[in-house]
Amino acid sequence: MAQLESLSQSILRDRELRGKWLLGGLLLSLPLLNLLVLGYWLRYLRRQAVGRGPMLPAWQGWEELLVDSVRMLGIKLAFGVLPVLVGGLLSLLLAGLFHLLMLDLLAWTIAWVPAMAALAISPVLFLAAAYAFVRTGDDWRVLLQTHVILGLVQRSVPKLIAPTLAFWGLAALGWPLLGFLIFLGFSILISYYFHVFSQVWE
Repeated sequence: MAQLESLSQSILRDRELRGKWLLGGLLLSLPLLNLLVLGYWLRYLRRQAVGRGPMLPAWQGWEELLVDSVRMLGIKLAFGVLPVLVGGLLSLLLAGLFHLLMLDLLAWTIAWVPAMAALAISPVLFLAAAYAFVRTGDDWRVLLQTHVILGLVQRSVPKLIAPTLAFWGLAALGWPLLGFLIFLGFSILISYYFHVFSQVWE
């Protein structure tokens, strides 16, 4: 947690942070335009991969940002959305089975464990895949090596649980300003994830 605090302070000391945060939060709050934030976060990962520190990058190079958004969207669909869909489908099947067996209590509780687990792990999978993509020089082939992504997650999870729970807790408390909170909070989380992944990357 000390490393998370240090990274947060480095980000918050940026004199241009307010403008970056306001634009990012605004874009994240708007349908379709919020996809540009995905490209921005990919750019942020690249910045850290070349050792330029945890400060947020400037909002510029919009054409390249759009291309990066498409790249990051592909990673998000494969490693962020697909696991949730699979977990949700499995929960629906279990709920249906428990209803058939007249075990309604289990249908409304235990059956939804896979869906909740998928929701919890999907951000970690997504960022692990994005990290591997950046560390291999934007090589799409690494995303097909699921054992690399899963191994990265497995070695990192103990250090990621508390910061991730804190992020979602903050988002829940500040839902009226959700776009702005998620932009800044997730940016800090990305920097911390990058630090943790770098320690166990092979």
